[in-house]
Amino acid sequence: MNEFSRRSFLKGSAALAGTALLSTIGFSASAEEAVSAEESFNITSTEETDVVVVGMGVSGIVAMCGAADKGAKVIGLDPATGFAATNACSTAGAWAVGTKPQLACEKHLEKEWAFKFLNEATHFQSNAKTLSAMINEGGRAIDLLIDSGMSFFFPFEDQEHYDDMGVLNQGGHVWSVFGLERGKQFEDLVIGPRTNIETRWKTRAVKLLKSDDGSVCGVLAQSVEGGDVTQINCKSVVVCTGGFIQNPEMVARYYAGAKMLGPGNKYNDGSGIKLCQEVGAQIGKNFSTSTNEGGSGNEKASGLPYAGTAGINNGLFCLPLFGTLFLDSEGVRFLDESKMCEQTMYCGEPLLRDKEFYVIADQAYLEKLKTTPITEFMGAQAIANMAPVVQMNFNGATLTEIESDMEQAIQDGYAWKADTLEELRDKTGLENLAESVQKYNEAVASGSDTEMYKEVG
Repeated sequence: MNEFSRRSFLKGSAALAGTALLSTIGFSASAEEAVSAEESFNITSTEETDVVVVGMGVSGIVAMCGAADKGAKVIGLDPATGFAATNACSTAGAWAVGTKPQLACEKHLEKEWAFKFLNEATHFQSNAKTLSAMINEGGRAIDLLIDSGMSFFFPFEDQEHYDDMGVLNQGGHVWSVFGLERGKQFEDLVIGPRTNIETRWKTRAVKLLKSDDGSVCGVLAQSVEGGDVTQINCKSVVVCTGGFIQNPEMVARYYAGAKMLGPGNKYNDGSGIKLCQEVGAQIGKNFSTSTNEGGSGNEKASGLPYAGTAGINNGLFCLPLFGTLFLDSEGVRFLDESKMCEQTMYCGEPLLRDKEFYVIADQAYLEKLKTTPITEFMGAQAIANMAPVVQMNFNGATLTEIESDMEQAIQDGYAWKADTLEELRDKTGLENLAESVQKYNEAVASGSDTEMYKEVG
């Protein structure tokens, strides 16, 4: 990365406004409003069971099967129409430690190392109790899926290149089937051998119930179409509803105005989080999401508004991955840009502290991109930390159309070209742009970055 992190941007510069996106699927849908705790319900029936699982994605599936295998009677609730309509059928894979396939390899991640690594990588902001449970039990959860016939492939089995593949792949368990095919595997896993699980699709949990001692003792369930409500009393409720990326109000509240083109379906609307808060749960500090591993995006773009992982539809959106200069909406640097290249997954929160960020590049930089394969341009370390699906997308790809992508972006209104930094500042409205670029160039020339302490070589 040193050759490109030393790049000076003095003439013929361009700015690209990119909103941090999390998307390997790439569609957005309006969130449905979560049901208020004060709303009255027409409860027409009451049932009893041992465990209710709210949300039947991968986590919910594992929770249902784990409880059922211990002899519990389980009811699963989900507003989607079936397994194939959940996010479980579109995610790339799972990161885990201590699975049977890992332990069968001479080189594999150790639980203690993984716990310390993730704690340090998140600056000890993670919930240590939850992190410990994830590290210690995650392998067993993935083994349940593997033993039940789910299809995976394991990057870590390439032991010859294990040391160079990066932590993401060293713990990677990647789905080898997608969509309807994976949905059928989930259906066979849950319904086939486990007769003590009942799945109720197109059904929401609209309220968690508490006993006199404050413990959760049941849920109120209702069809997504509304109508009568069923009270389900139980010994335990497991909420696996995911995040709030499809809820514009919550995104605006927690992501400083950034607009997210999130993956998955419209039911990632924060309703499960609100259910838990209504009975006293505390929302965690870490609201961050990783930026799109394939790059970034902008809703003004004609065509798909993100970089894409099944073919690159807009080369400009790959620029954030290359470690070049980033500015915020005031035209000021806000992170060590090389980390976005070398450790993309850990840059989500910095990219979400403002509603947008800008990437600065000069003409020589774009010319280099047009003729240099992405994998060569980024370097082995950065590629090693990408997810396998992104690696496959970048393998052999060169951004030969980046000039035309730029011209289209200018027409769409989220990119600008200028002959001087002052002209670019005026076009973008980033008042500190010229000064920030000059400081960056001075750091490059001196070999010392005293702002973000980026290694400039």
